[in-house]
Amino acid sequence: MNNVGGSLESSRVLLIDDSLTDAELTIHALKVRGLAPQITWLGNAEEALSYMFRTGEYAELACGPPHLVLLDVEMPGIGGIGVLERLKREPRTKTVPIVMLSSQYDRLTIRKCFELGANSYLVKPTAAIDYFQKISAVAHYWLTLNEPAEDQFIDDDTENSSRWPAAPRLTKVPEGPIELRQPRVL
Repeated sequence: MNNVGGSLESSRVLLIDDSLTDAELTIHALKVRGLAPQITWLGNAEEALSYMFRTGEYAELACGPPHLVLLDVEMPGIGGIGVLERLKREPRTKTVPIVMLSSQYDRLTIRKCFELGANSYLVKPTAAIDYFQKISAVAHYWLTLNEPAEDQFIDDDTENSSRWPAAPRLTKVPEGPIELRQPRVL
């Protein structure tokens, strides 16, 4: 089971990138591979924070948090690193997987992103086909293979968290002896 309940039909990806070209390539890769039917593209850091924290024009938005955030590092204003820092600091967003995207390889920036809680860091390839393959691979991992944090989609009673529908809570494994059965060979 993965973070979208075994079905990609309900997966939500938030793409935060000020480059129209990169955004178009990313959306195309996700759509062609059937990885994310629900993609929200935002072109700046401030709008992304408003979206994630349901403020301003997004105050009445009723959908849950994205299953994956693809976040460009180099953006005007507080930039991708500022968004990352704020999202990982907040209890209701800290477990949402965030993949940082950058057109430059910079060891200090990479280290800072991981220190702030980034789940992955990708350097954007310059060739479109390589970019397509990298985005497809990372989205495939986070949307189909990765297991989410237990509380990733649970309402945590913080301000505005009621705007995100509460996910069913995981049940505990029954205590006591467990009967092991021999598997059947078909």
